[in-house]
Amino acid sequence: MKWNWGTGMAIVAMSFVIFILNLVYRCSHEQVDLVSERYYENEIHYQERINSQRNVIAAQGHISINRIAHQLELTVPAGFAGKRISGSIEFFRPDDARLDFSIPFNPNVDGSQRVQMADLKKGQWRMSVAWSFQGTSFYQEEKIWVN
Repeated sequence: MKWNWGTGMAIVAMSFVIFILNLVYRCSHEQVDLVSERYYENEIHYQERINSQRNVIAAQGHISINRIAHQLELTVPAGFAGKRISGSIEFFRPDDARLDFSIPFNPNVDGSQRVQMADLKKGQWRMSVAWSFQGTSFYQEEKIWVN
């Protein structure tokens, strides 16, 4: 068979078609996780989240997060210690929604709560703490890395 420009174009065209078909196959089998299953419902309440973040700044209510061995210690500011605080801590794994979970946030009388990290898969996690005190809501979000 003689190699001319027509044969070369046919080979290039077939290679391109094979590449595109391979790309379509791989993309169709890729797992795509939404940020949240209730994405649209959460979007409606987004202004409330912004207000809760402003409440944290206004009240100087940033929760400090410290690593102690295989635990995270969340500590509320001294002005909130020993007071009745309730809320939730959500752990969000950006690359795998099946690992997401939530636990209650109920600090002890010292204003701290410890969370075990031993069961967390290594990598990046996004932790959000939503809590309320005397009818005022607060929200704080942090990125954490598990080694």
